This record gives sequence, structure tokens and C-alpha cells, in this order.
Amino acid sequence: MEKNKLQHVTTDKLVSDIRSIIEQGRQQAYAAANQIAVLTYWHIGRRIVEEEQHGEARAQYGTRLIKTLAEQLMPKYGSTFSKRNLDYFRQFYLCFNNLEIVNTRVHNLTWSHFRSIIQVADPKAREWYVKEASEQMWSVRTLNRNIGTQYYGRRMACVREGLALPSPDIEANDPLEYIKSPVVAEFLGFRKDSKYDESQLEQALIDHLQQFIMEMLCKGLHKSSYANKFIMQSDLN
Repeated sequence: MEKNKLQHVTTDKLVSDIRSIIEQGRQQAYAAANQIAVLTYWHIGRRIVEEEQHGEARAQYGTRLIKTLAEQLMPKYGSTFSKRNLDYFRQFYLCFNNLEIVNTRVHNLTWSHFRSIIQVADPKAREWYVKEASEQMWSVRTLNRNIGTQYYGRRMACVREGLALPSPDIEANDPLEYIKSPVVAEFLGFRKDSKYDESQLEQALIDHLQQFIMEMLCKGLHKSSYANKFIMQSDLN
């Protein structure tokens, strides 16, 4: 009886430990996929802006260019690359054209964070929200709440007038925010209207990251292809 009880306790501890390992691995995999997605969107935005700079009647050409790109990309890659989202990628690059800043902050921020921040008109406010959201690990809901209440503007007004600084609105972080977000799933090839279970998404993550790592190992960082330039520029460690 005592032996069976001890064995049961040992098994429970083992299951608990393995569950913790699985959960940590899942979070790391989702975070890594998110980082790759954000950096991919930045590079797409940069490429669009580069192309626009060679066109005539820039604004009109840019609108036509993005519409054409969306028509070509959506049939294969889904709504992630719609005209609206390509506009976001372009705006993302224009707001943060320094890749080093994006690399520094991308570890704690999702694409949903950046998409909210690029809609802030004041460049200094954008930089502040990126820094604060990253360092304080704000959820997307916390970020949106503080942007919506113009927290940065109120904070700066208090600094100028020597008043006590207001506290930001903070909501508890959702540990499943990465998993619940459709951004990662869509980036990995799942359409919005497709049905998939958790195991399929997990396998897609594993396949995607495995392919990414194998390309790094097989091609070597000394090659001059665009993919390897992208890897070298993007510090994902």
C-alpha cells in the first residue's frame, strides 16, 4: 500500500514537471514564430517603400502597387496579405525604419502591439509606447487602453507642470495571448475560415521553426542570399 502511494506521488510529480516543460516550450515556440512574423512584415514594408520610391506620382503609384500585390499574394497566402495589411506593413516600416529598434523590442511585443502603436500620430509617443509596452510587458489590451486614454500626453503634461505622474491602466497579462492570437496561425498558413485544432497548430509551429533552423544550418550565414541577410539582421536569440 505504502509503495503504491509513493509511486502515485512520484507519477504526479513527473506529470506536473512534464506539463511545465510542454507549456514553456509552447510559449517559446509561439514567441519565436511571432518574432519571425513581425520581422517578415517589417521587411515587406521596407520592400514596398523601396519600390514606391522608384515609381512616378508616388501616392497614386503606391496605392496601385499595394492593390496589385494583394491580388497576387492573397490567393496563395491568405488574408494576412490583404491590401489593408500590406498598408499596415508599409506604415510599420515608415514608423520604425530602424531595424535595430524593432529587434530590441520584438521579443516582448506581438504584431498586434505594433499595429496599435503605428496608428499613434506623434513619433515621440510611438517610441515611448514601444519602449514602455516592451519593458513592462503590457498585454495588447493594456496598450490599447493606455493609447485610448492618451496616457502619454497626460503623463507629459504632468511632467511639464510638476504634478504627480498618473498611473497607467494595467490589466493582468494573459499567458495564452500568443496562442489565442490569430496572427501566428495565419502567418503559418492557416486561413481565417479554416478549421484546425491545437495539435495541428503545434505541428505547424514545429515544422516552421525546424525549416527555419535547417536553412540557417545548411546555407550558412556567409551566403549572400536575401534569406540569410534577413537572418543575420534579425537577432532572434
